[in-house]
Amino acid sequence: MSNCSFAVQILPQQTDQATILRTVDKVIAYLKANAEKVEVSAFETTVEGEFDDLMNLLKGALEVAGAEHNRIFSNIKISYNSEGQVLGINEKVDKHRQ
Repeated sequence: MSNCSFAVQILPQQTDQATILRTVDKVIAYLKANAEKVEVSAFETTVEGEFDDLMNLLKGALEVAGAEHNRIFSNIKISYNSEGQVLGINEKVDKHRQ
């Protein structure tokens, strides 16, 4: 278990769908290569880990997107417990999966 999780949605300010998808795929690949627990869904990617590690990872993800586009909009949700653990992805959603 971890003391932090975040969900991020990267939205390059670009009209070309292929370019947007390529950038999002690069960000997801970066997150998967650098975090132990990553879950990709249709609208966002969720990552679990330790707070300091995840904040650095989030910065890196935005830099990956920024290398492709000069304007990036992102929605970020962060769950952090300074004195313990946060609920993990599986604890939150396994009961809803079939």
